[in-house]
Amino acid sequence: MNSGNLFSSVPAGLTEEFFETLTEGQGQLKIERIVSSQQLRPADKWYDQTSTEWVAILIGSAELEFKGETRSTVTLTAGDWLEIPPHTKHRVKSVDKNIDTVWLAIHWES
Repeated sequence: MNSGNLFSSVPAGLTEEFFETLTEGQGQLKIERIVSSQQLRPADKWYDQTSTEWVAILIGSAELEFKGETRSTVTLTAGDWLEIPPHTKHRVKSVDKNIDTVWLAIHWES
């Protein structure tokens, strides 16, 4: 049995997004905590994942940008969630300027 707190042990002074795997199944399911500060992925670097990703903002806010989509940006605040299909190129365009943004992300193979 594993347990923890999603809001504790957030590293200070981050220079890039922080990813922490909380649990994962046999290659089919991964649950992770992501912490984003003002560090952002460069404009020419996009996430292009082979799995479906479901994300929820627990604290803070973020604006996601999608490459080649009709709905090119989505703003999420605490409590909002979004499902991102496989191979949907995306990046974090901006995050809350006042506090670290804490995400919960669930990945699974479709």
